[in-house]
Amino acid sequence: MTHQTVRGIRPAVLPSASFPPWVRPFLDLEFRDQGAKKCFEQVLSTVLPDPTTGDMTIRVTLESLNAFFDYTNPSHPWQVDCQLLPEDPFFFSMEGFDPLAPASKRAPLETRIRRLWSSFRGDSPMPDLGFALWERRFWILAAAVEKGFAAEEAEPNCDKDLIKTKRAIFRVLMGGRSARADRLRNMYQLQYLKWSLESASSSQRSPICPEMIIEPSVPWYPVENLPFVPKTTDWLAEVNALVDRQPWRANWVYRPFDHPYNTTYVPCNRKTRIFCPRGVDAAMANQIARAIIANPFLQPPELIPDWQDRNLTGAVPEDSTAATSTVGMRWR
Repeated sequence: MTHQTVRGIRPAVLPSASFPPWVRPFLDLEFRDQGAKKCFEQVLSTVLPDPTTGDMTIRVTLESLNAFFDYTNPSHPWQVDCQLLPEDPFFFSMEGFDPLAPASKRAPLETRIRRLWSSFRGDSPMPDLGFALWERRFWILAAAVEKGFAAEEAEPNCDKDLIKTKRAIFRVLMGGRSARADRLRNMYQLQYLKWSLESASSSQRSPICPEMIIEPSVPWYPVENLPFVPKTTDWLAEVNALVDRQPWRANWVYRPFDHPYNTTYVPCNRKTRIFCPRGVDAAMANQIARAIIANPFLQPPELIPDWQDRNLTGAVPEDSTAATSTVGMRWR
C-alpha cells in the first residue's frame, strides 16, 4: 500500500470536559522534561474516536470473523505492527529483565513496570494483553454486527444455519474481548498510567517518571475505544487503509516522522533519540530524522537549535520530501 503524505498538527489539547473523568488528573501533570507536556497534549488531541451513528450495519463472513480475532497468526496486523516497535524503551531500562520469568505482585515497582511494558507489546506470557490494546484501537461495534446478522436473516434464501453459527461465535469472541479489555484497563490505566502520574509528586528516588506516559516504544492507550467500521465483509483487508489515514492506530510505526514524540519531545531535548521502527538502518534513520517537522506550538526557547542534525547518523538526504516518500514506501 502506498502512503499518502498528509502532514500537519491538530490544535492544542481539547478542554478537560471533552475527556472522560479518569483522564482529567493527567491534564495538570507536571512533567520534568521540556516538550513532554505538549507531546502528551498532542497525543490526546490526535488519538480520538471518529464520530459514529447508531444506524450502522457491519457484515462479516465466518472466515473473516475468525481471522480478525486470531491474534496468534504471525500475519495478523497486530503481530506485524509489534515487530516494528522499538526494541527498547526510551525512559527506563530493561537491562537484566526476562519477560518470560515469573514476577509476583510484591516484586519491586521497577520490575512490575517492566512486566507491564512487555505485556503491552505482546512479549510476555500473556500476549493477549497486547492484542487487547490493539483491539481498543480497532474497536468493532458489536451492535452494528448484530444488525448485520439480522439483515442477513431478512434476505431470501439466506443460510440460517450459517448465520446462527456466526452469531454464536461472535458472541463468544465478544465475551473474550470484554475480559481482555477489563484486564487491560486494570493494568494500563490503573497501574502503568497511575504510577506515572504519582511519580510526579513523589519525593523518593524512583526509576518511574511522568514521561513514561509518552513512552513511544509501547502503543498508546486511547482514552476511549476507537471505532472500526469495515465497509466490506473482509475486516482485516481494511485495516491497512485505515492505518494509512490514521497512522496513530498503529502507533505511528509506518509514519515515524509524525509521531508526537518525534515532533514535540525530541526537538526540545538533547539527550534523547528519535523514534524509529525496529530494524531501520542508518540511512533510513537519517531519512526519518530529516522528515520530522517540529510541532509549531513549540516556542523558540523550547527548541534545541541543532535538534535535527543531532539525530543524523551519517549522510544527509537533500530532499526531505523524497525522504518522506521513501519511508512510506518502505513500511507499507
